Amino acid sequence: MIKQVIKENKKPLILKTLTSIMMCITSLLIPIYWGKVVKYITNVNYEKANYLIIICFIISSLYYFWCYINQKTWYNYYSQLFLTISKKFKNKKITEINSGKFANIAYNDTDIICTFLGNLITRLLQLVEFIVILISFYLVNYKIFIFAFIIIVFMLVFQIYAGKELQEYNKNKKKLLDEKIIKDLEMQEQIRNKEINAISEINNITTTKYLESNYKFNVMSQGIIYLVLFIIDLSRYGIIFYAITLTKQNLIDISAIVLIYTYYSKIITNFETLGTTNIEYRNYKVSIERVKKIIEI
Repeated sequence: MIKQVIKENKKPLILKTLTSIMMCITSLLIPIYWGKVVKYITNVNYEKANYLIIICFIISSLYYFWCYINQKTWYNYYSQLFLTISKKFKNKKITEINSGKFANIAYNDTDIICTFLGNLITRLLQLVEFIVILISFYLVNYKIFIFAFIIIVFMLVFQIYAGKELQEYNKNKKKLLDEKIIKDLEMQEQIRNKEINAISEINNITTTKYLESNYKFNVMSQGIIYLVLFIIDLSRYGIIFYAITLTKQNLIDISAIVLIYTYYSKIITNFETLGTTNIEYRNYKVSIERVKKIIEI
């Protein structure tokens, strides 16, 4: 199903990919030039430093320009995906499924699927960024490269493993949300028919169960993200201390430290979004199963 949906939206996908690539390239160039600026200032070469600052300004401007264009292409791609999936719900017999559950799947689950697919290109490019950053570290010092490589791989594996555990929590959360919506709709119908005149205790129970499940899922998922970010940030300081030692020995210059620190900040940012993507992927898998059940009716 998803392959067909993507195939039907090639043009917006290509535009989204191109803008994401340009955004990625400009973001990786900025730290390189800023490192050179610091190097020239340290060497009292202010003329070249000023020239490179102008270059940095131009690249930064281009970066924000592409960020804006990327957002436009994202929403266009998302909208086209949503429309394509929504069309597949037409003329489907929903007598076998509660109307509340159908509405939840048709809107919430479709939104989850489209959001994940819309973000997928950017997330894949973030993995490419990891490769570029590691190559840059290798060119600076092979020991820094090895240390950073081990940390990145270990954290990626940890996030994937933790994500599998989260998926079960997510399934339970969605099941309880369906039950809550069904009970809400039944209660509204009863109020309209004057069968009841107040919110029932059963409704409160289903709401409480859903909120407890939602709390467990989100607290655990965010806890995993922050643990990963803490370990990566801690490793950054270790690498910077080592880089300072190499600078004292004249093995690397100050621009390399600026590059390492800035690129490590990018690693942390990427891991934060990739951690969110891991959660989104678990949501996506559950939503795909739910959407398929309706489409295949």
